[in-house]
Amino acid sequence: MKSITADQAKAELSRLVRQSVKGHETFQITHDEGDVVLLSREDYDVLIETLEVLSDPAHAQAIPPGARPSSPTIPRR
Repeated sequence: MKSITADQAKAELSRLVRQSVKGHETFQITHDEGDVVLLSREDYDVLIETLEVLSDPAHAQAIPPGARPSSPTIPRR
């Protein structure tokens, strides 16, 4: 994931949106008040659906062991 400042994102928003939608790229946008992530709606929907499936024990158990993700980790600063 590429990290850019909020000022850079503001200046290049159309290009960043295009890269997110067409190229499935994600961007970390940094700001003094906190960071945000820009990703396409399609990628967001897939992420949410995956979380919903994995949070339901019945669905999670239906996933073959080799296809299950390893322990999820959330990067921390």
